[in-house]
Amino acid sequence: DEAYVEVNIDPNDCNNDIYDFVKSLAEHIRADIVKKTECTASIGIGPNKLLAKLAADKIKPNGCYVCRDWKELLRGLDLRDIPGVGWKSERKLEPCGLRTVADVWDLNDEAETVLGEIIGLGNAQKIVKYCFGKDDRPVTPAVRKSIGAECNYGVRFDGPYGVDYMMQGLAKEVETRMAGAEIRGSKLTLKVMKSKDTTKVPGKFLGHGSCHNLSKSI
Repeated sequence: DEAYVEVNIDPNDCNNDIYDFVKSLAEHIRADIVKKTECTASIGIGPNKLLAKLAADKIKPNGCYVCRDWKELLRGLDLRDIPGVGWKSERKLEPCGLRTVADVWDLNDEAETVLGEIIGLGNAQKIVKYCFGKDDRPVTPAVRKSIGAECNYGVRFDGPYGVDYMMQGLAKEVETRMAGAEIRGSKLTLKVMKSKDTTKVPGKFLGHGSCHNLSKSI
């Protein structure tokens, strides 16, 4: 449900106010999405993939945010908000007094060395770069390998609609997407999420909670 788009702009096309220009462009895209899909979308705009993603995260679930200053965007973020910092890294960093992006800033030139001793040099170099708003990953087209449809939020079968109704709806959606892409399939995969404990209420409203992920291909 996320995508990156690289936009190259001639300054002469935006009256020297590139921030207002790109925000206007993004709002047109969001309006088109709503018109064609009846779904809202959030767009983050920045000079690289990291800052664009963090900008989108900041404005979700329905808005547009332009990153004008990387430090302003990252200030106040936890390290857990930075791509690549999972719960395992978080558990190692927190006891060492490293919980926020600002904590890494405070280390100055020693940041890579300090983090490297905790989570390894390779991860440390990447995370420190991200903490200073740097990201040289290119935007590359993704090759479509499959077409599918999933629904794992708000699914309840204790009402008037059962499993058959849901399966028919998902099948119809896959058919529509394949027709739009003008392709035919060679394999069918069915994925099912089975609750590990049906007696527990999921922590997220209408969520699925902890599940076993099952799949079968034919």
